[in-house]
Amino acid sequence: MDDAKWMRSLLSHNVRMPLSIIQGYGELLEEGKLDDEKQKEVVTKICGNIRYLSNILKLVIDTDTTNIEYKYEVIDILDVVKEVSKYVKDFTAKKGIKVNVISQSEKVMMRADRWQFIRLFYNLFENSLKYMGRSGEISVMVSETGDDSVLIVYKDNGNGMPAQEVEHVFERGYRSLSHKGEKGQGMGMYFVYQIIEDHSGTVNVISDVGKGFSVRILLPISQV
Repeated sequence: MDDAKWMRSLLSHNVRMPLSIIQGYGELLEEGKLDDEKQKEVVTKICGNIRYLSNILKLVIDTDTTNIEYKYEVIDILDVVKEVSKYVKDFTAKKGIKVNVISQSEKVMMRADRWQFIRLFYNLFENSLKYMGRSGEISVMVSETGDDSVLIVYKDNGNGMPAQEVEHVFERGYRSLSHKGEKGQGMGMYFVYQIIEDHSGTVNVISDVGKGFSVRILLPISQV
């Protein structure tokens, strides 16, 4: 893939979902049927998605997209999951999909690039919305493992993908043969893999036809 095509794919995949969310919320405001409290909530979600887009564009313009410079800080990764799930909530609800964020902790702290993990979860949610193929649930479980690691298990109960194709899911540009009718560049899971690897973590996918799609992420709490 040449640099120009790579840039187009990067922008297309990272801006499509937040733009759709902004459009949906904008249409709600345009209808003029929301009370003051709901309007404030919708504006907050619009602003959050605009901030995300702004950071994505800055990331693309200011850096070599194949060699990202990460800005590490101490973050609450559970809060990141909740933030993204809040922004996509109405979008997923329209498709009959409920999102659950599960944790026994109030906070799960680690050192990481916050905006890259916001990007990661947007990609996971978009992947499910595109390929679940039915209404259902998405669950994101976040926990500390007791060995200075954070475990994130992302799971949907959609149609899944053939088990024999799972080993290719992180390849750049790969798309499941069972999803050839769907639009996209096959970049979402590649971005997920890249971000986790650059944070010294591991990521695995478990899936089969009719059994949903599960992503298991293990990350060190501290980065050198």
